[in-house]
Amino acid sequence: MTECQKMNFLRDHLPSRVIKAGVFLYLFSLSLPLYSTVPLFFLSLCGILSALLTSSAQMSLRSPIIASVLLFIASVVLSAFVSINADRTLLLSLSFFPGLLIFFLIIENFNIQIIWKSYTAFCVISFAISFQALWTAVISESTDPSVWIREMRIPCLLVPNDLVILTLFIPFLISIALRNLHHAASGFALLTIGLNICVLTIFQSRGGLILSIIAIVLTCCLFKSRRLLAIPFLCLLIVLLSDYLWGFALFGKLKNVWYSRAPAWAAAWEMFTDSPWLGTGPRSFGHLYFSYQQKTALPAWLIVDKRIMPWAHNLYLETLAEQGVPGILSFGILIKFMISDSVAMIRSRNRDIRFIAVGLFSSLVTFLMAGMFELSFIRHWVVIVFFTMAALIATAGLKTHGQQSWQDFHKN
Repeated sequence: MTECQKMNFLRDHLPSRVIKAGVFLYLFSLSLPLYSTVPLFFLSLCGILSALLTSSAQMSLRSPIIASVLLFIASVVLSAFVSINADRTLLLSLSFFPGLLIFFLIIENFNIQIIWKSYTAFCVISFAISFQALWTAVISESTDPSVWIREMRIPCLLVPNDLVILTLFIPFLISIALRNLHHAASGFALLTIGLNICVLTIFQSRGGLILSIIAIVLTCCLFKSRRLLAIPFLCLLIVLLSDYLWGFALFGKLKNVWYSRAPAWAAAWEMFTDSPWLGTGPRSFGHLYFSYQQKTALPAWLIVDKRIMPWAHNLYLETLAEQGVPGILSFGILIKFMISDSVAMIRSRNRDIRFIAVGLFSSLVTFLMAGMFELSFIRHWVVIVFFTMAALIATAGLKTHGQQSWQDFHKN
C-alpha cells in the first residue's frame, strides 16, 4: 500500500470505523457494571469526529422518521421551558443527549451489514445481562429479586422490571437464529433466548414473560417458518422448570391480582387536565405524584401503592402529562412512521432487508406494549434502545428505497 493509499484509507475509512466502535461501546455499556462516563466521553468524541471528517450524507429529511424525531425533541424542549421543576427536568433528561447522538451517528455511518452487526451486539448485550443476573441469583444469600438487581451493580438496571430490556432483544435474536441456520451464531442466539426466559422467570417479571411470549409468537408468525413453532413451547417449558427450581415464586406472585397501577395512571391524567397544552415538564411526574394521588378519587377496593412513584408506568399517559398535547402528538407521529417504514420493508424481496425488518417491527411492537404498563423515558436504557431502534429503521429504509420517493417505497 502506497503512502497515498494509506492516507486515503485513513481519511475515508478510519473515522467511520472509530465512530461505529464508539456507538457499539456505548451500547455494550448497558450490560456492564460500570457507569457510562467513559463510553459517553468516547461517544461525544465520535460525534465531533463525524461532524468534522465524514463526507457521507445519509441524514435527510426525506426520511419521515428523522423529521419526526426532531419534532419530538422540539416538544421536549418546549415543555421543559414551562417545567414546574427545571432542575429535575434537566437532570433526568440528560440521557436524551447520548440517545440522539447515537441516532444521528447510526444514520450517518451504518449500512445493512452494520445493522446485522448491531443485532449481534444486542445478542451479546442480552447474554451478558442474563448471565450476570442468573449468576447473581445463584450465589446471592438473599431470595429477593430487588436485592439481586442491586448486587448486579449495573447502573441501567435499578429494579427487577428493568429486565424488560431482555424482552425487546428477543426478536433480534430470532432474526439472527433464522438467518444463520446451521451456524454457531444461531445456537448462541437460541441459547440467549433461553437464558432471557429463565432470568425473567426467576426475577418474577410477569409483564416481561408475557411480552416475551407475545414477541416470540409475533416474530415466528412474520417469518412463516415451521422451524420456529417449537420456540414458544420450549420457552413455556423453561418457565415451568425455572419457577419449579425457585419454589414457584412467580406463580405465587400471580395471585396478587389487585395490585394495580391505576392510581399512577389516574394521577397522570389529572396532571394532563391541569396542564393540557405544554404539560408539567419532562420527568416531573415523580415530583408531583403524591400531591395528585391524594386528591384523585379512587375506588375503595383499589390497592394504592404507598411507595415513591418516579414514573407513571404508562409511557403514553406520562408523555401526555409531562409534555401535553404537542408531546403526545409528536410521539405518535414518530411511532406511526417507524411502524409504516418497518412494515414496508417486511414486504421487500431482499432477504436481508426482510429479516432485519421483522426483528425491528416485532421489537417495536413489544416496546409499544411494554409502554402501556412499564416503560418511561426517565430510564436511561429506554431512551437509548428507543432511539437506536428508530435509527436502525430509518437507516434500513434509506438503504432500501435508494432514490425512490417515500410514497413509491411504501407502495412497493
